[in-house]
Amino acid sequence: KLEEASGTRTDSIAANNLSDINTVTGAVGRIDSACQFTAANSEVLISGDNADLSLGADTPFTFSAWVYLDSKPSPFAVVVSKGIPGEANGGEYELAYAAASDAFRFGVLGTGGTFTTVLNGVASTTTAWHHVIGWHDPTADTVNVQVDGGTVASSSHTDGTRDTAFAFLMGARSTAGVAVANFMDGRIDEVGFWKRVLTAAERADLYRTGSGNRLQTDFASARLDQTGFWRKALINQEVLDLWNGGGANTYV
Repeated sequence: KLEEASGTRTDSIAANNLSDINTVTGAVGRIDSACQFTAANSEVLISGDNADLSLGADTPFTFSAWVYLDSKPSPFAVVVSKGIPGEANGGEYELAYAAASDAFRFGVLGTGGTFTTVLNGVASTTTAWHHVIGWHDPTADTVNVQVDGGTVASSSHTDGTRDTAFAFLMGARSTAGVAVANFMDGRIDEVGFWKRVLTAAERADLYRTGSGNRLQTDFASARLDQTGFWRKALINQEVLDLWNGGGANTYV
């Protein structure tokens, strides 16, 4: 959830805490607080290689994040990465802002060395929040990206996924050894990772017409059961979502 003001960011689901390199501070987030990255200071959050954040031979997976660009670093401002998939030293995946296209890009490196990227095709703006989702669908053999609940952009990808020993980084990408590059200049909030493809309804639930929802591990369990009772305690944001300024919303 990235609510800490500085220091280690605690994984709210598992034990993949992120170590703070060069003092990533806190700032107002899309939901509560966010991480504030300053590219000039080479700030990054890092977690060592482990099975939770690594892929297999053809793993379905989805990343979701809210991103607020203070500037548009060239050539890339990385949201999350594991290695540099497009270079000879390899990697697994990367979600980033690409300056040459002025758009968010998602990329996956396959077992055979094919690096497939897809751009959302919509110009990104600074000083505004964007909800960015990237995913690999091994059933459809596609790599996909969606920004702000808009049209899904897809590229064919038949090379599967791979596992490497690279660390997981937020706010930059790793090169050979421990070096990092392509730093984020802005805020990142509510980063989620699932080893499955989220449905269109789940993606819309996270975006919530631009207002954002907290991450869920099980979207169905957070909604109403057949008796009309909630299966979990509601947070303030969900109460507001139901009220909807007096117009009311329906959860199905």
